[in-house]
Amino acid sequence: MRYLSQITDYRLMSRIRNLRKDSPFIIFQTILDKATLRSLQISRSFFLLYNGIPTVKNLRGPGEVRKGTSADIDGLAALENKRDIFSRRFSTKEHCMVAVINGEIVGYEWFTDKPYHLEERYSYRINIPADSIYAYDAYILPRYRMCGFWLKFKGHMAGSMKDLRRYRIITMIDYENSLSMNTHLRFGFTPFKRIFVIRILGKSFFRENNKLYSGQQRLLSHE
Repeated sequence: MRYLSQITDYRLMSRIRNLRKDSPFIIFQTILDKATLRSLQISRSFFLLYNGIPTVKNLRGPGEVRKGTSADIDGLAALENKRDIFSRRFSTKEHCMVAVINGEIVGYEWFTDKPYHLEERYSYRINIPADSIYAYDAYILPRYRMCGFWLKFKGHMAGSMKDLRRYRIITMIDYENSLSMNTHLRFGFTPFKRIFVIRILGKSFFRENNKLYSGQQRLLSHE
């Protein structure tokens, strides 16, 4: 995998990606889908780290972000049909944030401060350091995705981190989600681990790579 070192203009990354079109990895995923080989799934994700409690100022745009509770399950399920999952998360004291406009829930993001989190798609255990939180499963209705809610989530998360005495954020982003990757990199997240997942007949196999850097910080590009 090629890396681009010392890139400060993230638009350059986007231009390079546009020139390259789809990577061989994504093309292979598409072939699997077209061939309906649902018994075999291959995916790749990156873990990113933000050191410190986020400082978010001058928040703009409509609506607000507040703490989510079990009373919000209907609104959450209206966005994505995961009522049982949401109910289980609340029952196990996971932290939920909801984006609200005129009383309607238009987005959410979850995080946890437990010692580990079990990634639901692959049953992959993510160990969480005692000074960190793990942020996961964020969703915003498409028509509100450029309205500032992503930053509002981070601002609300910062307040919770202070209460919990946590000073770092860990998150995982799928390889093909370049928009989310760029957003996190601009904010100050840095990749620190890559994971490959091969799922065969419902059983997952993992391969990790913790050596993404050598010397200076490098930013990721598609192959």
